[in-house]
Amino acid sequence: IGDAYICCAGLLEEGEKNEKSDALSCLSMAQAMVKATEDLFAPTNPPERIQIRVGIHVGDIYAGVLGQAIPKFSVYGNAVNIAARMEQTSEPSKIHLSKEFHDL
Repeated sequence: IGDAYICCAGLLEEGEKNEKSDALSCLSMAQAMVKATEDLFAPTNPPERIQIRVGIHVGDIYAGVLGQAIPKFSVYGNAVNIAARMEQTSEPSKIHLSKEFHDL
């Protein structure tokens, strides 16, 4: 049981995008996240190493703020769903990339 987080890059105006650079920034961040957990242990007896799974995909998304009482920024779309599947099928402490990301 754990939490899942979404990181997006390239949420700029149409003319300002650099897909490959944005994708490599995401990969660099994912690598740093996995490395940061190498020496991170849960306070259990005995201590258990904390491991994360990362999934990365590229594609179009929709974004917006939902709600009035407690507004929340969210992203939606097929690219979000595929990235989630990449994470869910990743091995612990690994980064699972989609074919579309690899082909950039």
